[in-house]
Amino acid sequence: MAKLILKVNYYKPGRSKSMGGYAKYIATRENVEKNEDKVLQLKSTESQQELIEKLLRDFPESIHSEEYQAYCSDGTRENASEYITRTLEDNIPQIIDSPTYADYIATRPRAERIGSHGLFSSGDEPIVLSKVSEELNEHAGNVWVFIASLKREDAERLGYDHASRWKDMIGSQVTKIASAMNIPPEHLKWYAAFHNEGHHPHVHIMVYSTDPREGFINEYGIEKIRSAMARDIFAQDLQSIYEDQTEIRQKLKEAANKLIREILSRAENCSYENETVEQKLILLAEKLKQTKGKKVYGYLNRNTKVFLRLKTAEKQPTFHLRIVGCIMSYSLTTPRTLPQQ
Repeated sequence: MAKLILKVNYYKPGRSKSMGGYAKYIATRENVEKNEDKVLQLKSTESQQELIEKLLRDFPESIHSEEYQAYCSDGTRENASEYITRTLEDNIPQIIDSPTYADYIATRPRAERIGSHGLFSSGDEPIVLSKVSEELNEHAGNVWVFIASLKREDAERLGYDHASRWKDMIGSQVTKIASAMNIPPEHLKWYAAFHNEGHHPHVHIMVYSTDPREGFINEYGIEKIRSAMARDIFAQDLQSIYEDQTEIRQKLKEAANKLIREILSRAENCSYENETVEQKLILLAEKLKQTKGKKVYGYLNRNTKVFLRLKTAEKQPTFHLRIVGCIMSYSLTTPRTLPQQ
């Protein structure tokens, strides 16, 4: 099932580095990329296995990731590398400080580079990485880190396998991101880098306010950002779903019209007198006149629904149940003159 995964973490001002045991892997990440395909299919190395054991102790929630499941199914060097990289990047704010994080996401292997590094933001002016690092060093407020990732097949199908598409998407969502984070849009700053990882192409986004006192986000805000991004990314898929829904509604409307024509045709060709039924239909008509909105079964008030279900089923239940089904499907938005066959 196609979906966007969004993870959020943040840096507190003045926090010192922790969990330095992972620094060596991050610093030598490029070595993993230089291996040939045949070597990557060999069994994971002892050092990879030791690092995975440490990751599982420090980040136990990582056992739910697709990368860990793939490693458990086939413990190759490639799958080990994918799991290690994914887990480290999801939790990297706990490992290195924010300026180092900016350097890492901008220069690591598989970061799509724009010039000498992969960092981008709004506008087309080149970004000077050293200035960004200095800016983050001097920032006295929180810095939030968003990691948005897609499955490889979804990224390629939707065109999110290169940095420019992510840049356009993030730029279009800045106002919504600012709102969800309680930051005035004119104060919000962001930098991002796209990593074209094998199983999960993803983008790292660093967000903060120029006013260090501003900025707050809860689970509701995170979901608002994820939903806004997902609607943008999966717009093509959603359009297809909307078209399918329109087609289904049209078919239901046509089926309801056909059923009503059959009922009216039968009524015209036979005589049926029942004063009780006549009075009940008159009463139902009066109730419907007093009902606001569409005269669709699902929108009727509870008393009218109960009246309709009980009274129409008293005699000839099969015939009347068909009428109830018709009323449930049929709306007064349908033209008063029934379509001609």
